[in-house]
Amino acid sequence: FAAAFRGEPMREVPIATTPSEGLPTPNVITVPSASGAGSMAPSRTQAQPNTPSLAQIGDNVARAMADMVLKDEVVIRKHDTWLEIEIKNDVLFPSGSATLTPQADGTVRKLGNALAGIPNPIFVEGHTDNVPISRVIFPSNWDLSAARASAVIRLLAAGGVQPTQMSALGLGEYRPTQSNSTVEGRAA
Repeated sequence: FAAAFRGEPMREVPIATTPSEGLPTPNVITVPSASGAGSMAPSRTQAQPNTPSLAQIGDNVARAMADMVLKDEVVIRKHDTWLEIEIKNDVLFPSGSATLTPQADGTVRKLGNALAGIPNPIFVEGHTDNVPISRVIFPSNWDLSAARASAVIRLLAAGGVQPTQMSALGLGEYRPTQSNSTVEGRAA
């Protein structure tokens, strides 16, 4: 970063690495631009053998989460190249907190069981509203959103999802899923 921003190299000689160190695997993960606010669109450039289709994965998740889908606590959106699973915030976290609610434990573990065994990359996005937060543990909404995403990832791993295929994204107040102009929008 120093060289890029100040224009001066930190070393005169580059550090040698082995050819495989730090290079992507043959199944490169790409993130094309998404059409919805707050959405990331993961895809693989090469299909894995015996990989279930996104439609099959979506159907499995819908069956596993059927009771919550009916209560509108979980929303499943099928896109051309990715599946989006939204768990409503009030199911997962109290306001201003990254501590999962007791209800969240069963919900996220159930989702983890439904996603376990698929090779697809999984991006967990944490969002917050735009109400300022300044605590020792969370100096900003960005920190809170990252902590929320990490909490969900840990629980998905406990439900059977491989940690190596997951990424936590803290989006804070900058990519809201709803408008921040109403109490309902901020809660969402």
